[in-house]
Amino acid sequence: EKNSLQQEKDSIAANLQQVSHQFKLLEEERRGLEKERNGLLEESKDFRLQFQKASEDHITKVEIMAEQLTVYKSDFEKERARREKFLEENEMLKLEKNSLQQEKDSIAAKLQQVSHQFKLLEEERRGLEKERNGLLEESKDFRLQFQKASEDH
Repeated sequence: EKNSLQQEKDSIAANLQQVSHQFKLLEEERRGLEKERNGLLEESKDFRLQFQKASEDHITKVEIMAEQLTVYKSDFEKERARREKFLEENEMLKLEKNSLQQEKDSIAAKLQQVSHQFKLLEEERRGLEKERNGLLEESKDFRLQFQKASEDH
């Protein structure tokens, strides 16, 4: 049972390490996506500037502002959706981490209980061994007395 608990503890530790690694990978992916988004925003900004210069004769300043507002709103909504997804994933990782911590605590409590039971059994074994040794000694004394009594008769 001690090996089983150790294996369970090792398994939980491995799972915790795996979750931690997955969290790091998600964080790296988030940074990469943010970098990509910033690059796309720069490309989008450059494209809008070129379009604005080519169309200045035909488009009024109000139309340009309305178009930019639409682009910013779209970018904002995309960023909000990405952020909400990241927060949900982060919350799931926290819940999983808490669950693993509870499992770890439970295993630690079980291990402590088993250790206590082992100590009690060890004490009982020592007591029984002491009692056995006493009985062997007593038996030896009785044999000697019996031999002496037999020799005397």
